[in-house]
Parts: sequence; C-alpha cells; structure tokens
Amino acid sequence: MSPTAKSMSTTCPCMLTSSADQISLPESPVSQSTFRSTTVLTSSDKTRIKSSLAQAGRDLTELDATLVHIESVRKRLLSKREALQAFCDTHNSLVSSLRLMPSEILADIFSYFKPTTNKDPKIPPVRMGILLTTHVCQRWRQIALSTPSLWADIAVYVKQKYARQEAERVNVWLTRARGLPLSVDIRCVDYACEGPWNTVLGVLLPTSHRWRHAVIVSVSQIDLSKILRKMPLLESLELIPDPRRHVIADTFKIRSMLSMASHVSGPRSTSRLSWPRLRFFKTNCCFSSQQSLALLQMMPNVVSFAIHLRDDRFPDGTEPGDDESDDAEPGNDESDDAEPGDDESDNDESDNDESDNNESIFNPSYHLRLSKLENLELSYGNGTAGFFDRLELPSLTHFRFWGCNDEIPTDWDTSLLSLIQRSSCKIKSLIICPETVGGQTSVVDLLRVTPYLEHLDFNPVDNGHAGTGWGFGKVVQSLKMSAVNLLAPKLQTLILAHNNQFSMQPFVDMVESRWRVGGEAYGGPVTRIKSIKGPLAA
Repeated sequence: MSPTAKSMSTTCPCMLTSSADQISLPESPVSQSTFRSTTVLTSSDKTRIKSSLAQAGRDLTELDATLVHIESVRKRLLSKREALQAFCDTHNSLVSSLRLMPSEILADIFSYFKPTTNKDPKIPPVRMGILLTTHVCQRWRQIALSTPSLWADIAVYVKQKYARQEAERVNVWLTRARGLPLSVDIRCVDYACEGPWNTVLGVLLPTSHRWRHAVIVSVSQIDLSKILRKMPLLESLELIPDPRRHVIADTFKIRSMLSMASHVSGPRSTSRLSWPRLRFFKTNCCFSSQQSLALLQMMPNVVSFAIHLRDDRFPDGTEPGDDESDDAEPGNDESDDAEPGDDESDNDESDNDESDNNESIFNPSYHLRLSKLENLELSYGNGTAGFFDRLELPSLTHFRFWGCNDEIPTDWDTSLLSLIQRSSCKIKSLIICPETVGGQTSVVDLLRVTPYLEHLDFNPVDNGHAGTGWGFGKVVQSLKMSAVNLLAPKLQTLILAHNNQFSMQPFVDMVESRWRVGGEAYGGPVTRIKSIKGPLAA
C-alpha cells in the first residue's frame, strides 16, 4: 500500500476499510495431495510457500490495524451519539407539553398520591407517594410544597424506632398544610410504644380544631376529654380499639358533633348523635324496621344510610339466645369510663328511654320522604317487615340489599318495586343478594322499573320459595337484548354470582346481545355493555 493511501486511510475510515476489504485469501502454491503425503518438497515449492506466508502476514497486519482503527472510530462515534442524545433530551424537555401543563392540573394529579386509609390496624398507611413528587424536579417540588391540600391528609404509623422522626414529620406536614382542615389517620398496635404514641399525640391533639376526619387505632385507652369541645369541623371519627382490651369506641362523647356516624353499636348509642347534621349513617348492629324508620325520620339531610334489619318482635336489636353481656368482661361496666362528676347511669336511663320510644315517634300513617338520600344499604335476617312500604326516596341512585336467612320467604320484592315506582327515582346501581323471595314478582319487573340502571350485581335465587322468576335462567333471559326486549338499556357492568342452574349457551347469547352496537340493532338507544363477570360452569 502506497504512503499516500496509508495517509488517506488514517483520515478516511472508508478508504482504510476499502483497502482491507480488497484483501483476498491466497491460493495454496502446492496441491492438496501434498498435505496427505510425506514427500519432501522441492526448493521451488518451499520458495512459493514462503512467499505466500509472507504476503499473508502482511495482510493480517493490515487487517489488525484496520480493526483497531474501526474500533477507535466506533468509540468516537458512540461518544458523539451519547452527547447528541443528551443534548436532545435536555432541549426536548424545554418544548415538552408537560412543561406547558398548568400547575393546578399537576397539583390535582399529585393529589392521587395522598395517603390512603387502611382498615387493617397492622398495615401502615401509605404516605410515601406524595413525598415522591417532591424529588422529581424543582418545578414539581415547588408545586407540591405550595399546595396545602396535598399535606392535609396526615397518616402516622407509630413505631418505637422512628418516634422522633414521626413527630418531626407530622410537624412538617402541619406547616405545609397551613390552616386547611385535616384528615388524621394515626395508628399504633405495639404495646411497647406508649411513649412514642404520646409524643405523636402531643403534636396532633392541639390541632383538633382543624380535624374534619379522624381515624385512631390504638391498643390502649385514648383520653380525648381535653379536645371534646374543640373539634368544630369534625364530620367523621373512627376509633378502632384493640379487641383484647375491650375498649368501647362508642363511649366517647363526641357523636353529637358528627355529620357521619359509623360503627354505631346499637339503639342505645344513637341518643347522643346530632340528627339534623348527619349525612352518612352506618351501623354494624341490628335495628328493627320501626327503629330504622324512626332513625331516618330524625335525619332529614341523610345522603347515605346503611343498617341491618331485625325482626320487629325484638325491637331492642336482640333475639332470644343473644346476650349482650357476652361482649363485656366480667365486672366491666361502661360507667368505668365516666369522668369524675359524670352520672353515666342517668345517661343510660335516658338512652334507654329514647331507644324505647324510637318506634313511637315514627308515624306509620304517612310516607317518610327523604329527598337527599342517594345510597341505601340494607341487610336483613328475618324480613324487612314493611320497611320499604313507609319510604319515598326520589334521589335514590344506589341500592344494596342482601339477606342472611334462607329459611323464611320474604315479600321484599313487591315492597321494593312499589318503593321505586312511588319514588320515581333513577337507580343506577343495584347490588341484590337475597336468600329467599316471596315469588310474587320476577326480575323482569325489577328491570322494568329501573331503566337507568348502569351497574347490576345480582345473586340469582333458585330455591323452593322463589319459583323461577328470580332464578338464573330468568335473569339471563331478561337481560338478553332483542327488538322486543329493551330492559336495562343503559347497563354497562354486570356481575352474576355462581349458581347451580348455570347454562353456558344462554349466558353466551346474552353476552353477545349486549356487546352488539346499540341503536341500529334494536331500534332504540342501547348502551354497549363494558364489563360482564359471570359464573363458571361446575
């Protein structure tokens, strides 16, 4: 190779590569049979072989040099590429649509990282999500820190090891939340954490005037007497005690200030509630139909109501064989929780009087109209006993109903249909899991009075009491769309529980009819269903 060519190859990789690429494999100067024999080579053969080896050596040297040069060029090009990519990444962010997103929208997105309330006391609330938004970039950090609502949900899981850090973090969050109302979720299930628990409480309790929602999980008694009248904004309070300590959460005298009552322990405990303020009511105990109606009568602003109905023959919420004293330790008495100077026995008597009069204060001669009630959740053990017959609920949109007694047929179906028709309500969500039904009506009648239904979760009834009107086959048949059957045209979500009467083909036909494009197929406005969850064949 000439010096000029070599000079060009050092500056032009193409020339060097082209020269190396022109190197060809030499032909052997001797025949192939020579390699298989022991014949002594002639002088001329040796000369030709040595000449070929010398040329091959020069070619190898040139190829090695070319490969080294190519590798050097490759590294240089990779370095340039990385630099160019970094340049593009840096400057693309300047023209990114994300940079143009208003701070208010980003703050709203950040709100989905706020802590979530956890019902299991042993599982700490998630609180790291909102902190992650402050470690992405300077703008995100500024937006997060300047949005008080992101820091107004304070979740604390008290542990011995991190007590000081938790108290400091709570102080930081309180500062960032500024003066906004607070949602507080504080939990401690460790008996050895009394000191850290008190430390964190010492930081949070002085802010009780800002509490709107509070969840307190503790293994010990909590003295809230100092803040009893210092929670003007409080709407909901959930006290979850350690069941081994038999701490009665419902004994705190705070209920008169709440607009949300949950886990009410029974008729006696309702006397301290501020009824006109209540918008959400949920109990884990049993009330008779008359008691339930009396409660509703005292809640003109209620939006959501959840209760368990018991046989009206036992209005105090107990049935023969039930013994409320089983829930308390021997020798334990609610009066032990009373403060000095309080006369809990007098309060108990007044509570009994009020609970005993719950039935008498409801006038059964007229329909109770609750114009704001949107969500109604009922469970029953021995029938609804005329509960539906006394109500008028024009705003009802969500209804959940399930039974827990499969021995006695009930007439809830007729009463429920009458309630819906009488109220002219637009029910969008139905969750119905009855054990029995009287058999006077069918699921077709229910779907006919709920034309706005979007979500249906149904447990078909197939027993001797129900006949076939509420069985699996009837449900599937009534939901199959056709030109003459347009029941539940707005249905988008369907859940059917497992049933022994399940038949695959009718179910598939119903599903296909719901997946067809609405309107043109049936001559009417039909919404295409989005989700169907059905049983599997046994």
